[in-house]
Amino acid sequence: MVDHDKNLNSGLKNSPFFYAIITLSLIQICLIVLSLTLPWGKTYSGSEIRSSAEGLLPWFLIVPVLLQVGLLFVRTKPLAAIYLSLNFIVAAYAGATQIIALIRYSNSVEVGFYMVFPDVAIAILAGLFCVIRRRRLRES
Repeated sequence: MVDHDKNLNSGLKNSPFFYAIITLSLIQICLIVLSLTLPWGKTYSGSEIRSSAEGLLPWFLIVPVLLQVGLLFVRTKPLAAIYLSLNFIVAAYAGATQIIALIRYSNSVEVGFYMVFPDVAIAILAGLFCVIRRRRLRES
């Protein structure tokens, strides 16, 4: 019989997916910082888009980073499933909200606004890496 908990602990740092997830999480943090510092554009009333509700999305995207790093150390299946589900739900929500905002402010968006899209894509990619890593550790 295979001791799955032992494999999860021993394979924690041996897997290339561990380093890929950490790297993607750091890239996400860099994109969040870039998104918060670069201009987003103006709304129709002339105020900054970043000062509206859409400006909270980069702060909201810190949640998938925390979930991905936490998932590296979670051993139980139900908790891992909750972490992965929340990661994908938060990323999909942020992406959908940003697309709606893009349609709404399509004439006046600037580069900082677009930084949310690669962050969402990387959050989903890192979630997929977490799934692959857990499956490989369970199989070995």
